Amino acid sequence: MAKKPARKPINATTKKTLQNKASKSKYTYGQLARVYRRGQGAYLSSGSKSASMQAWAMGLSLIHISEPTRRRGIS
Repeated sequence: MAKKPARKPINATTKKTLQNKASKSKYTYGQLARVYRRGQGAYLSSGSKSASMQAWAMGLSLIHISEPTRRRGIS
């Protein structure tokens, strides 16, 4: 089975920003870091490059904080 490629570390500025946001929300740094990484993946797989990858990923983590969890299957 092939090994997964090593993840690129989150830079110090982004890490500090996520830690600050975590201290002001109900989410942990680890949770926000996972959302941030998913945002990076979404950026890389999308066709739109109108924003930087960092802005795209940070925006996703901010949306995660600000929107309440939605139940699935309810319209």
